[in-house]
Amino acid sequence: MKHIDIERVENVRLLDRISSKKAALGTLYLTATHVIFVENAPDTRKETWILHSQISTIEKQATTATGCHLLIRCKNFQLLQLIIPQERDCHDVYISLIRLTRPGGYKCVCFPFRLKRNDQQFDDAPQSVIRAVLRGEKGGFPLAQLRTVVARGPQVAVRWPEDMPLQTASARPLFVALSGSCSRFNWPSGGFLWEQAQHACLKLHSSVQCSRDVNPVLSPHLIVNVARESHDTLWRFLSWVLRVTVLCCRPLQLNAMANRAAGKGYENEDNYSNIKFQFIGIENIHVMRNSLQKMLEVCELKSPSMSDFLWGLENSGWLRHIKAIMDAGTFIAKAVAEEGASVLVHCSDGWDRTAQVCSVASLLLDPHYRTLKGFMVLIEKDWISFGHKFNHRYGNLDGDPKEISPVIDQFIECVWQLMEQFPCAFEFNERFLIHIQHHIYSCQFGNFLCNSQKERRELKIQERTYSLWAHLWKNRADYMNPLFRADHSQTQGILRLPTTPCNFMFWSGMYNRFEKGLQPRQSVTDYLMAVKEETQQLEEELEALEEVRHTFLTIAAPWKP
Repeated sequence: MKHIDIERVENVRLLDRISSKKAALGTLYLTATHVIFVENAPDTRKETWILHSQISTIEKQATTATGCHLLIRCKNFQLLQLIIPQERDCHDVYISLIRLTRPGGYKCVCFPFRLKRNDQQFDDAPQSVIRAVLRGEKGGFPLAQLRTVVARGPQVAVRWPEDMPLQTASARPLFVALSGSCSRFNWPSGGFLWEQAQHACLKLHSSVQCSRDVNPVLSPHLIVNVARESHDTLWRFLSWVLRVTVLCCRPLQLNAMANRAAGKGYENEDNYSNIKFQFIGIENIHVMRNSLQKMLEVCELKSPSMSDFLWGLENSGWLRHIKAIMDAGTFIAKAVAEEGASVLVHCSDGWDRTAQVCSVASLLLDPHYRTLKGFMVLIEKDWISFGHKFNHRYGNLDGDPKEISPVIDQFIECVWQLMEQFPCAFEFNERFLIHIQHHIYSCQFGNFLCNSQKERRELKIQERTYSLWAHLWKNRADYMNPLFRADHSQTQGILRLPTTPCNFMFWSGMYNRFEKGLQPRQSVTDYLMAVKEETQQLEEELEALEEVRHTFLTIAAPWKP
């Protein structure tokens, strides 16, 4: 509360950008956690609540005859246009919000939302399933067996989850160099999917010097040096290395060569045999941040013409970036499932683009991840447990704005694009994705806090916050897809995604969902859910009437003439 210069402002007007409806008159409140606007209309008294953690930018505009305009943009794509009568009050609100939305630590952000823990509720969440996957119980060999010879070095402790079965080996220098790697699972085709950060130039073994042009994961000579200790496990891994596709997420070979000049690794194809090297065109976090900003500017146009909207959407490049991620995931799925090849995916750091494409590939390959519980496991495994930088990418704390980028937002949209093309393949609906996106920024739950498991462990996030998965699992009836059928062809096996441009659409349900003037407001999925609920209610009533009829006939039977 010490950051709040003014707690209440009367006669504030909230504008509706889309419709020509008269601005709502009400009272604006500032609390320790929310901005609250309460309309004065006695018949509705509608309230609008905005979390401080959801606020992206606050813009104080020029003062006019009607008052001082304040524009609040939110990370969940909500937009508030307020007119405050007095310029001094507007300034106090502006300064207070600047302080409140840039906290210096999680104590001010998430711990106020700490609720009384309910152990039974946590048991209902798929936590045990997540731990089982991290220990390699799903998929077999790569995670459960290969990791038994990996050293728990200092870099490993920062990046990998503690649930990983890591043990010390005499080959410690070799595997510390692989500490940016995140193993994935093997598929029925026999292929493996492996994720890795860009390798550095390190001395890996007493008898072998690593070159920047030799990736330690792909070097059979280095693996042979430790094969004596792991026997069959690494020999099997060696056979995997001999036929592998290396997928680099950077957009151009020039980018990789620039990183190489800075002392980082780059695979020279001349040093390998029987591998296929492929660059894919996914841009960096700065390009993605600018692209989203341009797309949101198009969404904020009050009355755009069709040509202005389409030109602005194309100029932003947003759907082009979404397509690039989907293309990469499709490439991986095809290589693993149809060609029986193994794929090594890596990038500069291994916590942004690699997570995107490996998660999309997992959704295409494995029906388990297309279920409600499986999707929670996928995010927990590929994003949370393996060190995606939630703090830096989504501005939870005061930091460098150049580190902010909509990385997981893009993945969530990729999932929605898949759901549009395969409406019967996913157990969950659009609302499920939107609620996950909302809580990535809300900081009301502890799942998406910090940059690594090590930071979460040090801050005791699990003990001090609530789990989003428990909340979603408890309310799973609200997130079920009415078109999902366990016996449908889309639910069984691999999804083969057509990636032609005409299959990609603008997601108005995400980016325009707060615009009251846009119609229709009810999605097809919501309509089907309502029909399903009504049908279920009628069936229950019919069953009750049948029971009454049966009871009546039973009683009346002895009285028949």
